[in-house]
Amino acid sequence: MTGWQQLLQRRQDLHWVRRIKAGDQQAFRSLVERYQARIYALVRAMVGSHALSDDITQDTFIKVYRNLSSFDESYPFFPWLRRIAVNTALTALQVRATQNRVALDDDLVEEGSLDRDIERNELILQMQKEIARLPEEQRTVFVLRTQQEMSYEEIAAALNLSLGTVMSRLSRARSRLKESLHDYI
Repeated sequence: MTGWQQLLQRRQDLHWVRRIKAGDQQAFRSLVERYQARIYALVRAMVGSHALSDDITQDTFIKVYRNLSSFDESYPFFPWLRRIAVNTALTALQVRATQNRVALDDDLVEEGSLDRDIERNELILQMQKEIARLPEEQRTVFVLRTQQEMSYEEIAAALNLSLGTVMSRLSRARSRLKESLHDYI
């Protein structure tokens, strides 16, 4: 996305935010339609489970709606939305961990078996499994960096971490993935 497109999108988001604050439900639907797929993809990469990702995505937009009055309009909307999604996903993962449930998503296996290129699919499937096995802190940083293409500084700000901690967690995640995927690469 070019700088001009980002500026245009930011202005449209601000317009919708102001309309939502004034009670316009259609403006909220427009924001959800614009960002729902991106938020779902981020959350899905963090938690792995389709059902849980759907729930977290929905919870994210509910929180956005309820807390829109606290949004500082001098900043872009999407990073604020993304931070809410990340925090909601992290909370859900903590709840799931305390309940000692491990959610495995069967459709990842099904997706891999449908593709014609079996070797490529095996690698993708194994990579998804290994990413899901990373400790939560490492997985979150890895997903934000590689799939959301956030800078180290953006990740540090979104997760309220030091830059060194972000770099360290990312390095450990990469090392772990490299070791666990050694036979596939």
